[in-house]
Amino acid sequence: MFQPFLCFDKIEISKVIPSITDKEAFDLFLKGNTGSWDKIYYSLSSPTSVPFCIYRTKLEKVLNDIKDGERNIIVHSSLGNGKTMFLMSLATLLSRSGFNVYYFRRYRTTLARELEKICENTSPTVIIFDRYSDCIPHLEVLKTFRTDQVLVLADRSAMNDICYGKINGLFGEFASEDLNKLDGNEIAQLCELLTRYGLWGDKSGLRDDQKREFVSHECRSSMAKTILQLLHSPNIINEYKRLIEDIRNKRGYYDALIYILISQVAGFSVDTDDLVNIFDATQLNSPTFRNNASVREFIDFDGNQIKETSSLFARVLLEEIFNTDVIVDVMIGIYKRLNEQRTRPEVRSVLRKMMTYSNMQHILNKNDSNYKATLLHYYDSIHTLSFCAENPHFWMQYAILKLSEYDYVTAQIYFDNAYSFAKKQKDFDTYQIDNHYARHILENEVANGSQASCMKAFEEAHNALMNPKHKVDSYYYPYRVAQKYYPFYERFFKGMNKNEQSVFLTSCESMLKRIEWYLSTTSTQEGRMDVLRAKDYMERILAGL
Repeated sequence: MFQPFLCFDKIEISKVIPSITDKEAFDLFLKGNTGSWDKIYYSLSSPTSVPFCIYRTKLEKVLNDIKDGERNIIVHSSLGNGKTMFLMSLATLLSRSGFNVYYFRRYRTTLARELEKICENTSPTVIIFDRYSDCIPHLEVLKTFRTDQVLVLADRSAMNDICYGKINGLFGEFASEDLNKLDGNEIAQLCELLTRYGLWGDKSGLRDDQKREFVSHECRSSMAKTILQLLHSPNIINEYKRLIEDIRNKRGYYDALIYILISQVAGFSVDTDDLVNIFDATQLNSPTFRNNASVREFIDFDGNQIKETSSLFARVLLEEIFNTDVIVDVMIGIYKRLNEQRTRPEVRSVLRKMMTYSNMQHILNKNDSNYKATLLHYYDSIHTLSFCAENPHFWMQYAILKLSEYDYVTAQIYFDNAYSFAKKQKDFDTYQIDNHYARHILENEVANGSQASCMKAFEEAHNALMNPKHKVDSYYYPYRVAQKYYPFYERFFKGMNKNEQSVFLTSCESMLKRIEWYLSTTSTQEGRMDVLRAKDYMERILAGL
């Protein structure tokens, strides 16, 4: 007999206000552990008695949109700016407003049956998917059964830029909400919580208006930037260093904790069954592990599920507490074990996220003297594994790493590898490789090129960025790379002949038009500082500055 629900949480809110201690509220705020649905709801509705949530202004907008008949909604933010808490807050408020709310938790083989059952219900229903970029196959299943259900999707802003075209093709247009900036009321709430829990550190003596000024200007109204600065407090770090010593020698605990923190930063889900499978340690799925007081200071559990933790909290712990060499050694061991299970789609998603260079930059401490050496060791250690050896995405990531070290010769080899393996895959879209390769061409030419070779290099890079076969409505990457046009202009423009100058300026005009079009159609304009800088550079070039 079918028993709902293994894939979804059905949100139901009690009428009883839950009790919560100051220590619990502090942990929920600092770590991002969301607690029960009841606690989230009452933190929003009774912030003085259950204080750990910020009531985001856009909650009201999305609630009203749904009540007014909007059926497709996307919310997005960069790492640590409150996307998941926003989703969970929305779920609780919708539930108390009379909607049936289903929050996707994890794929199980019952998914299709659960979605069918959810869609059979004629009552007002909302289905929520976080990290929707990992759920495209599940959303295709939902499309089969969906009738009038409201669909709410969320992801990190960069992934949303990449994947929006796919879900637009499935469901049509989506109302979009960008959570990367706090408004004045939200800044005031954040400041009150930071004051309540004594997290201001050396800024504790500032007046309230000065604290708000710090968040809005120095931290550019970003929750992530604010909390990252404050989480590096020596008092906080020293307390967690002490707790780590309590679990360091317990078999499997230390490595498992590192993996859980990595999952929060890289954006994939882990449960205790995964830990047992990866580390071959059955004690990691036991009450002893889940109830260990030191372990629970870092992570929280719901049965064998590991609850969401703040990606910022996880990032700071990895940077400040764990040795970079140890993190990489643990990751290599995990990667090799997962590589043996690479035929499973969910495992392939994890392997991809664990090789992505931008994730590695957040996982490892860039201020560590061994940072570059350990990063190279990591990629060198996994490049022969079956998942990586002929994987265009892997070789692109390795090329990006070499670019960051200005090793243009090796980067060229790795880009060639990426293109070669991409050709072996049917319908592989090389837009990501093209964009990074264009950056490589421009940087290498500025560093090592000549007046004789510069135009050939520029035209190759420009054509890659403007390639019409790519979905220009979905991706901001070409415009980010276009920032490189300005140092190229400074290095070579005056030495070009008139025809070359004309070709270069015409290319800049074309790029500027594309940038202006992108900025007029995207909901992420304010957060795309790299694109805005590219626009400024194009305007300065065309003005002859």
